[in-house]
Amino acid sequence: MNQLKIKFSGLFIFILFQAHFAQQNKILVFVSQENCYYSEYIVMIAALQASGYEVDVRSATGAPATTYMVPANTTIEETANTLSGSSYSDFQSQFQSLFGSPWNSALNNTPMNINVDGRIQDITDISSYKAFVLPGGIGTVDYRIDGTYSNQGVASMNDVQTAAEKLNELGLLFLSESKPILAQCHGASLPVFWRIPATS
Repeated sequence: MNQLKIKFSGLFIFILFQAHFAQQNKILVFVSQENCYYSEYIVMIAALQASGYEVDVRSATGAPATTYMVPANTTIEETANTLSGSSYSDFQSQFQSLFGSPWNSALNNTPMNINVDGRIQDITDISSYKAFVLPGGIGTVDYRIDGTYSNQGVASMNDVQTAAEKLNELGLLFLSESKPILAQCHGASLPVFWRIPATS
C-alpha cells in the first residue's frame, strides 16, 4: 500500500471514529512554529473541513507558522505523482470518494506561512473539541517533553517549552475524556514523551 493510501486510510478511520462522539464539531490542531510539513497539514485540514468540522489551528506564539516540502517548493500534485503506484489523479479521486467534495487545486502550492488561530498555551477548556491533531514536520520534534528546548523562529525557548508542557497537559485531558488524538509522522513522537504529573 503506498503512502498516499495509508494517509487517507488513517484519515478515514479517524473521521469515522469521530462520529461516535456527541461533542461540538470542532477539532484542535497544533502546528510547530517552524517547519510544519505542508502536505500533511493541508490535506488533513481540507479533509476535516470537507467532513464538516471546524478546525482551530494553534502554534507556540500565534504568529504564522512556516511550512516546507521535500524537495523544496514541491507541489501537492508533484508529490502525488512521485508516489509508487499512485498519481495526482488517484489522490483527487480518493479525496472525492472519502470526503464527498473535490480536492481544491488552489491548495497545491506550498505557502511560506500558514495562519493560525492563536497560541496552544491559551487553550483552557477542551469541552468544545472532538479530537486533537498533531501534523508532522521536522519542527514538531522540538515540542517533545525532553528537558531540552531552543528558540524556533519567532518562538523563544520559553514559548517552545510552555507549548510542549501545554501539549502534554492537553494530551492527557483528551485521553482522560476518551477523545481521540491523531499524530502524523514527526508529530507521532510527541505523545511518546508525554508524562503523567509526578512520574518520569
